[in-house]
Amino acid sequence: MSYAGSGSPGPFISLAAFLEPAFHFRFAALVVTLLVFWGLELVLARRARPAGRWAERARHLALLVINVVVLAFAAPLALGVIEPLLDKLVAPSPAPFAEMPAFPRIVLSFVTLDLALWLFHRASHAIPTLWRLHRVHHSDEALDVTTSLRFHPADLLGGLLVVSIVSSCSGIDPETLLLFQLFSAVVSQAAHASLRLPRSLERALALLFVTPGSHAVHHSAGSESRSNYGASLSLWDHLFRTDREFEPVKFGSAAIDGDRPGLLGLLFLPLDELPEGRVRLGLREEEA
Repeated sequence: MSYAGSGSPGPFISLAAFLEPAFHFRFAALVVTLLVFWGLELVLARRARPAGRWAERARHLALLVINVVVLAFAAPLALGVIEPLLDKLVAPSPAPFAEMPAFPRIVLSFVTLDLALWLFHRASHAIPTLWRLHRVHHSDEALDVTTSLRFHPADLLGGLLVVSIVSSCSGIDPETLLLFQLFSAVVSQAAHASLRLPRSLERALALLFVTPGSHAVHHSAGSESRSNYGASLSLWDHLFRTDREFEPVKFGSAAIDGDRPGLLGLLFLPLDELPEGRVRLGLREEEA
């Protein structure tokens, strides 16, 4: 799963979408790619699997189910609130992408949506309320493909709202949005996977895309996590000089002292105060 969404014809999941072939196809495709990356981790493992990881993976899979169900109810309600505002904002002016030929429309749509998600991701590490939600994702003390499912429902909802607003203002058609959603979700799975690629291949891919090596830096337990914010494309980190090469040995820039939180603990984590000396706004206080 990624901020771009994973289960509806448009930017939102709806109750009706559960019955639509498009939802079944998309969900099945993401499950298949999840299993593929899971299998690749067995033969191309970048890191040793820590003890107790199966329980954590089970929590991640449960979060996937909860997120799909919660967003099915919450997303249409949120859309009902912002839709009148979008109508007033968008209606007077033509949507810039609507009349473009297919190829440039798809490319510009992908670039625009990815930049929007990059900015939202940066904001999630800088705005206290957003960080409270996003630290659920960064509280994982290991990193594998199932970490791509470890999101708080409200964190995903924020990203979906961003995608919806940008899509409406830019005139991005549902088919292009569907392609972007699939692309973003698959890249997110690959980026979180514990995969060791040939160094030359990883460096070549990292010129344009987020890779397992580059995204691992963002999940580092140290100050290195204040880099490599890319969602799918690495362009913005190169452009804004937030890219960094590093091989982290410890993960979880928002790791929690004591026992790992259970499923309910993850859902209610945004309500907890941060322990003294731990992460605030995506970085450690002693390193701020």
